[in-house]
Amino acid sequence: MTPRKAGVYKWFLTGDLPVPFYWPDHFTPIVRDDLIYIGRANSLPTRAKHHKLQTSKSSLRRTLASLIGLPALWERSSAHPGIDAGHHALLTTWMTGNLAMSFSEIRAGEKLTDVEATLRNQFKAPLNKDNKTRNSAMRPRLARTGYPQPDHALRCCAHDE
Repeated sequence: MTPRKAGVYKWFLTGDLPVPFYWPDHFTPIVRDDLIYIGRANSLPTRAKHHKLQTSKSSLRRTLASLIGLPALWERSSAHPGIDAGHHALLTTWMTGNLAMSFSEIRAGEKLTDVEATLRNQFKAPLNKDNKTRNSAMRPRLARTGYPQPDHALRCCAHDE
């Protein structure tokens, strides 16, 4: 059962990267069992359903959409782009089959932002969009206002070819 308190969560790659996955060759490769993202939540059960969130409400989903090459859709009610329903379903299917999440509640007296910053500094998860990632040069690409426009369809798993 997911804790009902504030805390941090970590995403791990447990399966295959999606195809395509636009990861520059000069960056450290992402491989199975890698920690790929660290985040914080005021309510961990909300983040336990992360793979079901709208892409416009999730930094991790927006980052993955960008790296996969899914076209961005802007919604009037959101400050961030989303993706269409078909791409949302493909991304959700891939996430549920190839990612795992762990949770840690913060202890009494700890500040959530400090705990997250400490973990980001320690582990340098590659999909966090900050200067603490092991590939900090990726930040400008991921921070753009839209995703690349693909001329291809996402295939959920590399072994599906």
